[in-house]
Amino acid sequence: MPVIPVINYLKKKAKQQCQRKKGYIWEQPWSSAMWDHLQENLGHADRTDQCRFGAQDEVGNPILKPTGLQGDLALKHCVKRCAGHLGQKHGWLQGAVQGVNRTTAAAVYPESLGKASVKDIKRFISNKSTVYNDYYKCERCALGRAATDEPEGGNPRERKKAEKEQKEQDDLFSTSFARSP
Repeated sequence: MPVIPVINYLKKKAKQQCQRKKGYIWEQPWSSAMWDHLQENLGHADRTDQCRFGAQDEVGNPILKPTGLQGDLALKHCVKRCAGHLGQKHGWLQGAVQGVNRTTAAAVYPESLGKASVKDIKRFISNKSTVYNDYYKCERCALGRAATDEPEGGNPRERKKAEKEQKEQDDLFSTSFARSP
């Protein structure tokens, strides 16, 4: 089975992400056979229905499209199950409409599902006090908008310029004293 090396590679990467406390999320169709190979990963698979995020066919019928998400972070916003549509039936992802395959058109995620995923990721990052220290050495970069106007020690460009001027002045004094008798 040629898929197994890929699955093993993904499992290894997920384990590394967990050990480094970086987080991961996988997405697969809920009916995918891949879920059988991923049961030993940290985190568990949750089902979400894309109709809850506005997935529709070309005539506005909701598209159920059950999707599995697995991660080691809480998926609070992007996991929602279909609760019905007041008697409206789900559309089908079979066939083509105006030359476009319905399954191909449904490959695009609803915008609100993307936004819900971003909310979960932001929540994960905001709960990690050291996440910025791993990526940003500069206090101003780490704090972003929360940073003060000037980091301690002033503007780095101005500080360099002042240091250069001071060095030139020191060099001037040392050469003038060296020449005088």
